[in-house]
Amino acid sequence: MADSPRSSSSKRKTPPVDGTATDEDSFTKVPTRQEKRKQKKIDKRKPEFQFNVSDMRYGKKVTLAHVRDMVLYILAEAQKPQWLQIDHKASISHVVLLLIPGLLPEHLGLDPEVTHSSMPFPITSPSAPLDQVSLIPALSTLFTYGCPTRAPGDKTRMHSPINQLLMSPMSDAVKKQKEDESKVRNIPMQYLVTPNQMIDNDYQLPAYIKPSDVPGGWVETPEAKGPPADGKYPILAVDCEMVVSADGDELARVSVIDFETGDSIFDELVQPKAEITDYRTQWSGITPERLLSATHDLPAIQNLLLHGPSPIITPHTILLGHSLDCDLSALRIRHPLCIDTALIYKHPRGQPFKPGLKWLTQKWLGKDIQAGTEGHDSAEDARACVDLFKMKLIKGPSFGNSVNNMESIVERLGRSKTESGRARTSCYCDYGDPRWLYGAKATTAVQAHNDDDVVKSIVDNVEQHDFLFGRMLELSQVQGWNESDPTPDNSPETLNAALSSLSTRLSTLHASLPSNTALVIVTGNSNPIPMLDLQKKRQNWERVTKMKGSTGGMEGEERWMAEDERDLEGKVEDAKEGMAFLRIKS
Repeated sequence: MADSPRSSSSKRKTPPVDGTATDEDSFTKVPTRQEKRKQKKIDKRKPEFQFNVSDMRYGKKVTLAHVRDMVLYILAEAQKPQWLQIDHKASISHVVLLLIPGLLPEHLGLDPEVTHSSMPFPITSPSAPLDQVSLIPALSTLFTYGCPTRAPGDKTRMHSPINQLLMSPMSDAVKKQKEDESKVRNIPMQYLVTPNQMIDNDYQLPAYIKPSDVPGGWVETPEAKGPPADGKYPILAVDCEMVVSADGDELARVSVIDFETGDSIFDELVQPKAEITDYRTQWSGITPERLLSATHDLPAIQNLLLHGPSPIITPHTILLGHSLDCDLSALRIRHPLCIDTALIYKHPRGQPFKPGLKWLTQKWLGKDIQAGTEGHDSAEDARACVDLFKMKLIKGPSFGNSVNNMESIVERLGRSKTESGRARTSCYCDYGDPRWLYGAKATTAVQAHNDDDVVKSIVDNVEQHDFLFGRMLELSQVQGWNESDPTPDNSPETLNAALSSLSTRLSTLHASLPSNTALVIVTGNSNPIPMLDLQKKRQNWERVTKMKGSTGGMEGEERWMAEDERDLEGKVEDAKEGMAFLRIKS
């Protein structure tokens, strides 16, 4: 390993044992022989990272799974990494893992060709032009080398970087144990969408859960005054079909299925208020002729469902659906007790993707729905949700999850112990609900609203935890990587301010870390926007082809050609490129 470049920990010099005179001191203390021997032993046990260049030849890349397994090797039982030598890992006191999407080579004054191909690459280059300076000086100060990384995916898609970074394969023994445990107590209430999940998935929360004014046209179920008298929470599956009017999407049909019996207890067509511009028959199954028989408008439907002497939906009713937020939005109803099959079943690619109802039904029930040429049937879709949820209750929470052979690394760390026998602890800090999926089993979970919250949570918790994870999103947000913000302020001034703030945060964070703390920073991926634009173009082309049976009438720029496919593959490969930086604080 002598010929392998060392990571940035090699820059550090062990402070001299003997003090140096200051303006206030007139002499220096000479250490005793015993003190010198003690310091020498400490120096010999100092942990250190060194990159193993020989194992990463011929274009082989470090993946985010490699980084994940490196963390597990330090803190738990895991295979020794081949790309990195870790000296005296037992002396590492804490591991801090930061995911910072949006951080690019050009922000460091580096050539992407170098950072994507050199293992490792130097953070600073004496031959670099003067105009190529790092806009994040803290990185240049803290790290000597960086490491190119690769995000997961296939030829035309990049899979979730955070999913590969924080989810670890589960051993067969652990998998069986979890399956046995999940069958012990498997009740509907444990599948309820939490308030934070509701916020993250665009549900409208009742005012008695999240104080707010009830928007015009919306209604909400009354607040429950304690549990039901008989202790039973009825479950109703709901599905809606929509048409397009001059006012946008509007409700055209609502179906309600009783979970216990499978019977339809409510199925009504709804007359939209505004003039219909598109019946969307291929998806909704609604035709002008069918809608002529509609006798209710939306307020009447709301009244039938929520009011009257025997309301269908009560404060104790659990509503079940697939992407139920869309159905409740169509009904303009705010309800607190919801189970969403798009959330309790996981997409194979992990968050933020959600599985489709048709795919879930084919995959796990062996049934075909939405197969006819006359559009969707809301009653059929609601029954599919019933069947999917019944399978969950029979088989356990892990059933039907394509990632059910995976577990979060914080859960795996929770089963590990230190040399003294203490259970490992973890702190998970992220935007949104920190208890959702990756942080569900963390010892401490902190919700962040900005990157300063991330830094503060790590600084406040590092002494009490072995592993800490934080995700900083502000840099990616100002560059428009966040699809929920279509109009970011990505001016040069805003970007430079974000880079400067990131540099300050990294300096603050590092200064607050205890000695022998491993600091690992990964970017996850490069700019995904060119890839996403091409994927949207292909999806539009596929949608039009499916609707019309041909591409006739599509403009030249809208057509999907062979060169577009090749271009997409190239943009996907570009987006997968990332960087990692590692050091151990002295």
